[in-house]
Formats: sequence, structure tokens, C-alpha cells
Amino acid sequence: GEIMNKIKRIPYGISDFEAVNSKNEYYVDKTMFIPELEKTRFVFLIRPRRFGKSLFLSTLQSYYDIKKNERFEEFYKDTWILNNPTEDRAKYLVLYFNFSAVLKEKDKVQDDFNRYCNLEIDTFMDKYQEYIPKQIIDTVNCLETAHEKLHLLASKLREQDYKIYLFIDEYDNFTNTLLTDFGEVEYKRITRQAGYFKQFFTN
Repeated sequence: GEIMNKIKRIPYGISDFEAVNSKNEYYVDKTMFIPELEKTRFVFLIRPRRFGKSLFLSTLQSYYDIKKNERFEEFYKDTWILNNPTEDRAKYLVLYFNFSAVLKEKDKVQDDFNRYCNLEIDTFMDKYQEYIPKQIIDTVNCLETAHEKLHLLASKLREQDYKIYLFIDEYDNFTNTLLTDFGEVEYKRITRQAGYFKQFFTN
């Protein structure tokens, strides 16, 4: 019984770093790559499947989140980064999108994408309201489209002491489904010609 309690379970399909590392579950430490990632402004992880990309994203979210600063030692016990933190640790307001949550129906995808992103942006502003001036929150709340909210929020926060770290998981999930189900012509119409998605990703 005692030996079994010491054996770490494999957290298959679990992408919550804080939950995995605080329980008796096996965690492959990739935190030594954090200093390497900080050498570039844009990080793009694409392959292979089922290789822990979402869990690694969760690891990074906790690491850079200004609100997780006081729990750094608790969350990162037994990891390389615990004894080798970078200057950027806990310096960001973390905004997270997971596009697998967006509806894949072609007539609803744009509205649902906008609804989902608006919800995440609103949650972000609520979470970090102590760091974001109320005037910015009120102004952003008056906007209807997610790309306008994202653009205004980012531009206004540049004038403050805090920066956004944006994470996007499953970035191609809904577009891959559209491409498979409705074909290339319809895919291009929705994602390019309609303008909304192009504007969002530009922002």
C-alpha cells in the first residue's frame, strides 16, 4: 500500500499544470525550456499530437501570471525553473483562449467565436481589475466585437505598467473542422473574405 502511494499516476488527457504537480501525478519537467522561449516574442508549438502542448501552455500560464506570484514555490516544486527563475516570472496579465470551445457550424461560427472571445476578455478584466484602470474596463465593455476589445485593451495597457501574455490553445481546431466538413471554398469565405477572423488575428 505504501509503495503504491509513492508511484506517480500518469495524468493522461489532463492539461492543468497546477492540478498535476500538486497531486501524486507524473509530470515531465519542461521548465528548462522557459529561458529559451523568452528569446522570441512569438512562440508557435504545432506537433506532435498528444505530446503535452496544452499542459505546457498551462505551465507557462501559471509561471507568468502576476496573480500566481506568491504560490510559485508551491506550484513549481521539483522543477528546474524553481531554482532558475527568469526576470519575466509573474510579470504578466494572462489572457487565454481555447478555440476548441467554438461552435463549428458554418452559419454560427463567427458569432460563437465572438461570443466566446468576449467572454474570455470579460473574465480577464474581472480577474485583473486591480491592475487595470476602471476607465479602461468601462471603455472596453462598451465595445461589441472581440477584435475591437482586444485591440483597445492591448493598446491601453501599453500605457500602464503591465503587459498581456496571450495564450491560444487549439488555435486551428474550428477552422480544421470547417475545412473538413465544408470544403476549401467555404473555408476561405468564412476565414478570409468575411473579414472578421482576419481582423481578429491581425489585432
